[in-house]
Amino acid sequence: MVIKLAWRNLWRNKIRTSTMVCAMVFGLMGVVAMMGFMSGMYGNMIDNAIAWQTSHIQIQSQRYLDDPDINETLINPQPLIEALQRMPQVKAFSTRFLVDGMIASARANRGIRINGIDSLHEAEVTPIVGSITQGSWLPQTGRHPIVVSQKTAERLRLKLGSKVVLTFSNADKDVTGLPFVSLASLTRLRAALMKQTVTCGAAI
Repeated sequence: MVIKLAWRNLWRNKIRTSTMVCAMVFGLMGVVAMMGFMSGMYGNMIDNAIAWQTSHIQIQSQRYLDDPDINETLINPQPLIEALQRMPQVKAFSTRFLVDGMIASARANRGIRINGIDSLHEAEVTPIVGSITQGSWLPQTGRHPIVVSQKTAERLRLKLGSKVVLTFSNADKDVTGLPFVSLASLTRLRAALMKQTVTCGAAI
């Protein structure tokens, strides 16, 4: 009886009821669309961070996250590297050496994160090689080549072959500066997470 009365009351004013139903439907559709958009964007951010920065697993000093000091490195990593090479579950891995510093060209300078890598294995871990728009990937040997993002190249007014100086504090807390040659730049879209990072060989 109550349900029948409620149903009749709803349709006693058809315009009011239709307006409320449409508002609820469109509101629900908007919420679902927004949740789908946010979920997709969140998943894309995670995928990009894994691909460009963290990979699936990181092995580092226990104190590094609390104090990312240049001295907080793995002591004698060779046994660990050999163990990873024997693991069939590990598709690829690469060693990295991270330090914060400055990059300076003849016209400008800015703060940057220096990513010292093993160029041969890094190409198997990250999509960085496929995102190079100008120049080429880091060779195993060379006169301190460096890869920068397109945004960094524009701000420092760099071209292929331009010389830059990387300045950072070494293990003894002394400020060190080394000259590098710009070898390549990364496309703006794919290298959004790398715009504050420069990549060079670890043996600098």
